[in-house]
Parts: sequence; C-alpha cells; structure tokens
Amino acid sequence: MPLRVLYHSLSELTPLPPLPSLSIPPSPSVVFLLCRRLSIPAEGSEVSAKLEFLNQQNLILSMENKTLKQRLESLA
Repeated sequence: MPLRVLYHSLSELTPLPPLPSLSIPPSPSVVFLLCRRLSIPAEGSEVSAKLEFLNQQNLILSMENKTLKQRLESLA
C-alpha cells in the first residue's frame, strides 16, 4: 500500500484513510513508514506556516525597499 498525502494547497491537506489493523507485528521498516505517514500532515502545516511568514516578510521588505528608493530619488 503506497503512503501518500494529496496536497490541494500548502494549507489544506487531504486526510489519509485509517491504518489497517495488522494481525502480525510489523517489521521495523513498516513501523518507520507508519510513523512517517503520521508526521507528514504536521510537516505540511509547518511548511505552510513558514511560507506564510516568508510571504509577509517579503511584502514588508518590498514596501521598505520602495520607500528607500523614493527617498534616494528625492535626495538626488
């Protein structure tokens, strides 16, 4: 069964179906993949929050840059 997350946007993750019940103990690699599957949505949320922060910083810096350019032009 492939492990996947469908991204509609960085802020919206499609939930994955529940894990199947296992009748035998899973191997360490399966346990790792199952744990990894559970951590992917949290990582997506973290990336989305970081992207939003960087977009806001970019907007602020762009506005400051424009203001400084205008001041420089007025001094010339």
